[in-house]
Amino acid sequence: SIIGGSVAQIKDGKVYNTTFAVDNKGEIVAEYSKIHLFRIMREDKYLTGGEELASFPYGNTKVGITICYDIRFPE
Repeated sequence: SIIGGSVAQIKDGKVYNTTFAVDNKGEIVAEYSKIHLFRIMREDKYLTGGEELASFPYGNTKVGITICYDIRFPE
């Protein structure tokens, strides 16, 4: 599996900071858009925050995805 990002993803005319997890078959198994935008750097001016947490199985382990500032929040 590979976790790749960040990618500026446009959905419904809004821009999200998104990361994708791809399995060994090339299938996207998870997609995560950064939830907590870093207002000091004015990310909220240009990006829309995501709304859902994302995880995917890797063998017998469940892997969660975060982007940058999101790591500071317990959910």
